[in-house]
Formats: sequence, structure tokens, C-alpha cells
Amino acid sequence: MGWLDLRSVFRRRFGAAVCAGLLAAACAPQAALALADRVSETLRPLEEPGWPAFLAMVDVRPERAYVVLVLAQTDTPLDLKTPDDARRSLVANAFRLRAKNAKSVVGHVMVGWQCATGRGFASQTGESQNQGARMALAGGWGMTAFLSTYLDGRVDGARTLPAKYQEIVGKGDANVLVVETSEQDCQALRGFVARYLTHPNHPAQRYSMVLDPARFEGGGCVSFAMAAAAQAGVLADAQPAFRRRLTVSSGILGRRKKAPQGVVPYVMAYSAGEERVVDLTRMLNGSWSEGPVHARIAIVDPELIFAGVTRIRALAGIRRDWRNKRALPDTDPAVALAVTLSQRWAARFDTRRIADPAGVSALVLER
Repeated sequence: MGWLDLRSVFRRRFGAAVCAGLLAAACAPQAALALADRVSETLRPLEEPGWPAFLAMVDVRPERAYVVLVLAQTDTPLDLKTPDDARRSLVANAFRLRAKNAKSVVGHVMVGWQCATGRGFASQTGESQNQGARMALAGGWGMTAFLSTYLDGRVDGARTLPAKYQEIVGKGDANVLVVETSEQDCQALRGFVARYLTHPNHPAQRYSMVLDPARFEGGGCVSFAMAAAAQAGVLADAQPAFRRRLTVSSGILGRRKKAPQGVVPYVMAYSAGEERVVDLTRMLNGSWSEGPVHARIAIVDPELIFAGVTRIRALAGIRRDWRNKRALPDTDPAVALAVTLSQRWAARFDTRRIADPAGVSALVLER
């Protein structure tokens, strides 16, 4: 879409007086024209396909701006409350995935948008050759594999979204949230995603659970989607509560002298004497709390987001919902806080409804 077309879209929707956000000076400066063109060109692979087919029946108003969060969760909750809860749930999900020949032990989170400039969809992925699984299961790296950075990261649009996720979401086995937002906030999201794709640090290529996408360090599917959604104020009050604080013990961190190509290990050995092998038996059966504390870290926990979005669905009158049983209980203080803040944020919306109830069953919040 050219600049003149883009400007006319904004004028038709808002009038000449309201050209906010990304196109703040729609009638003038070449700088605004150049910025809009750069953003649109950068986002072309994510916006030309529009939304995935599974969102086709989600009815939203074409003249309004929306942000979409899609949470494709694991079969069983990934409980990070304590290190040994994490071990049990990670191991359980890993074996289920192996039986299904699937990959991610933490599920997948995606973000979409509908702005005046069109629709887009994005999700960060990486570790495409199962490098982390090989490091943990056969390489002696232990938990280091889960905390490392993989340099084969990329951001997928609807066209390159794996078929398995399209199937999961399409048959209603995911948690989908659609939020009306302002055009200015929608454009802020677009600007963030464009910057993420072009930043000199190459964050889109750095796939990791421990890096911060908001600082353009890199990220995982969960942290990237939530950082993008935050630009538009989605779940704004609850976003800090979605960060789970974890204690990482040295006993489960493997250290090897040589890392697989394209992997930046969370920790590694620089001499033979520093090497530490954490074998599969230790990973599966040993305590993950053993040994001195190496670090205390915070990651964006998909289960806290899932619980928060699930409890918001009750505000739309949904009572019998498989998601209620799937979500972690709010006896965990971290879950209770995420739920409380998510519901408080959602209560500001005048309309709370379910779109495509027989399909993806998306919760739509509108003003």
C-alpha cells in the first residue's frame, strides 16, 4: 500500500485531524512517509498473508483496531512453582511430545493485529533442529539446554506457521484472546515488530527463554508475543505478574567445552577440569534443587498467562470450559496474582463475548 493510499485510509476512518501514532503527521513530512513505508515493507511477509485460516470465523469490526493472542498450550500444565514441580511437568510433556513427534515442551504463543493498515500475524521460533533436546538428552548439558540461546531464530507469519499449530487452534484446543485497542496502540505494536526484525542486535535470530525482547536482546515465542502485545496495552496491568521467578541450582547445569554449532550456552566449561556432565538419568530422576544456587532468573511463564486469560472467560459468562480444568490452580500465589490482575484489566471493557464458539472459541473484549 502506497503512502497516499495509507493516508486516505487514515483520513476516511479518523478525519484529517486524527493522524496519530505511527503516522502522526499524515499530511506532511517526508520523514513520516519514509517511516511508514519502512515499517510496511519490513512487515510485508507478516502482513501480506493476513491472519491464519483458523481466525476466519472470528467476527470483528473491520473499522476497528484489534490485537490477538493465541496460546497453544502443552497437554498438561507446565508447573514452574518449584524446581522439582518443573522437572515433573517438563518430563511429562517431553515424553508426550516424543510420542507425537512434536517439538516444543512449553507450547507456542502467537500474536496478531488488525490496524488501519491491514492484518498481520507473528510468532518467534527457533531451535529448529531440536538442538536443545539433543543437548539435554544425550549431550550431558542438563538444564543448560533449556536456558541457552539458539541462533537459528526467526519470526513466522501466517504463511509459515507450522500446520500442527493451525490444527490445534482450529479445533478449539487453544486459548485465543482478541482485544480491541486504539489505532495509535495498534501502530505502536507494528512499529515494535518492525524494529525487532531490523534491529542491529538481530533479536529475531536469537531464540531464548531468558532474553528480553523489549530490550531487543532476543526472545522465545512467549516473551516475544507478550512484548509485542504490551506495546498496545494488552493485559497491561497483569504483564508484570506473568513473570515467574526461578531459582537455578548449579547441580542441574551441565558444562561442556564444546557447544553445538549455532548455540550460545547459558554456561559452559573453558577447561577439562570445569566440565560437568548432567546425564539423562539425573535430569529425569534427580532433584533440580540440588547444589548451590547458580542464579535467580525471571521468565515469562505461559501458564500464568493461560490461567489469567481462562479466568477472564468467566466474565463473558463461560462456566463449563475445559480450560478451567487445564489451568493451574490459584492456590499458587503467582497464579492467584496473575488471575486477579487479568480480571481487573478485562473488567474495563464494555463487551466480553465469545466469537466462533464452535471453532476456536475466541474471547473478544471490546469497548
